[in-house]
Amino acid sequence: MQVRKCNMRRSVIMRAACAMVAAGLWLASAPAFAAAPTQVEFDWSVTTGTGASGTGNGGMNNSYTPSPVLTDQSVDSVYAFLSSRSSQNSSLPLAVKITSPISAATAAKIFNHFNIKYVFADLEVTGTSQINTLVSQVRASGSQSKSAFIGDFGYYPNTGTDQTQPQNINTTASSFKNGSGTPTGAGYSSAKLNMSNEVAYPGSPGQISASAAGAPNIRSALFVLPIREVTYATTFLATNSYPLNLNSQPVVSNSKTGENIPWIARFDNWGNDDLSNDGNNGLGTPGTSHNPSTTSSAGYRFAFNTDDPSHPQYANQLLSRGDFSAQVLTYRLRGASSFNLFNYDAPYASVIGYTAAQQQTDATAGWNGGGNSTLSAIWGRNNFAYANLVNNVPLLKTTGSGKTLKQTEVDTSSTTSGTVLSGIYDLAGSTRQLALLVSNMDAVSHTLDFVYKYGGASVNLGTLSGAGPLDQYYTVAPGTHDLLTFNLTNGKWVLFANDEVFADSNRNGIGVPEPTSLALLGLTGFGLLLRRRRTPQ
Repeated sequence: MQVRKCNMRRSVIMRAACAMVAAGLWLASAPAFAAAPTQVEFDWSVTTGTGASGTGNGGMNNSYTPSPVLTDQSVDSVYAFLSSRSSQNSSLPLAVKITSPISAATAAKIFNHFNIKYVFADLEVTGTSQINTLVSQVRASGSQSKSAFIGDFGYYPNTGTDQTQPQNINTTASSFKNGSGTPTGAGYSSAKLNMSNEVAYPGSPGQISASAAGAPNIRSALFVLPIREVTYATTFLATNSYPLNLNSQPVVSNSKTGENIPWIARFDNWGNDDLSNDGNNGLGTPGTSHNPSTTSSAGYRFAFNTDDPSHPQYANQLLSRGDFSAQVLTYRLRGASSFNLFNYDAPYASVIGYTAAQQQTDATAGWNGGGNSTLSAIWGRNNFAYANLVNNVPLLKTTGSGKTLKQTEVDTSSTTSGTVLSGIYDLAGSTRQLALLVSNMDAVSHTLDFVYKYGGASVNLGTLSGAGPLDQYYTVAPGTHDLLTFNLTNGKWVLFANDEVFADSNRNGIGVPEPTSLALLGLTGFGLLLRRRRTPQ
């Protein structure tokens, strides 16, 4: 069979417009919490908000739902804030962060009085006793907060080994040493959590290295491994299992048990020696020994340096802003119900020169599908299923002689190919549509062979490719993201548009780790903000 490429593209999807300035107060609001899919977005830095829409106050995105940090010391100010927010609009979702144990009196004052929907814990200790206590405090709140979604940093449901993570995490980052972010889901189950908070940080020590994963390059590992972890969480929330291949996966709808809200960032390699090459003195060899306690933002920096001929393997390997937007969209197409953006501004930005406002903008653009009307329509109809919850992709494969392999042999790992296929489709209705996002982070093109059905209907690319019914190949160029949209016509998904989305090839720069708590003491103007702790232990 001859490989054909859909070579007709429509206009590139534009990112959602937002003003971007890097100063001022961090204010946010949220849409009403209703029967529609969860549309709230979270940013760990956003702790207060006015309820206004759009952007402002230093360029920060006011669509982010505020979640103040609740402690025994801040309880009165948190109470006042939640009272103000509730009086403003009783349907606005209420959320709090918990970074240390709280007293029974503090818990009762908040959880017994307000209908808290989201409780984001960040209890980085060995064992689950503290989170068990918190869950009991929230569930004992009578009719107010007993149904709240409760999660803890790094805890997510899985009943086996998550292949995205190393079996033994060797790191100075306490976040991944003290029980959170570990490969087992036993803590999630024993604590009776109902919100998955897996860590989808590209570059984190909680993920295996690109070489260990068999990835074709660094950037593909940064892109694919966090997606795999979000996918594990979705499937275990829905079915308590993980399907083995594209053909065997069950239909999982957007109506599932629990919330899947991963922690996300464009880049965060704190504590990961495999992604640290500055040696505190400039570009060096990954794994160089560091002393991050004295150089909080210098240790663990990774230079994706396009100008250094002695290290060509590092060049052009940082996820671009467009890649990050595509990654966030993929999270949603893999079942994430929201996200918690770990965000901070210069001099502690995740990438040097990348502002907190820009990261918010890129995350929001991805979450909203770049404004694509087909995605918006499917989300709006609110009766859809996920097209692919397996970390494989149906790639066309040939032997050395050029002979095409059988269809049963085209199920290829996304990790080893750097190619990801995700999507959603309407389950019912007179106007049913399918949207598929294909991302290729490899350095070479890959061709998909659409041999699988979605909702019982096969894919027909003939409109744009001229292919026959058994010749459904689509080639995606290296370093690009394509969104394919279909209408259900006469029992087949008929392609009507294929757009390159989030086009951005700027993959150089210097990625930096998150700051330590000592460095953050110098930050001002953040109200109730308490940054996540990263002091090595």
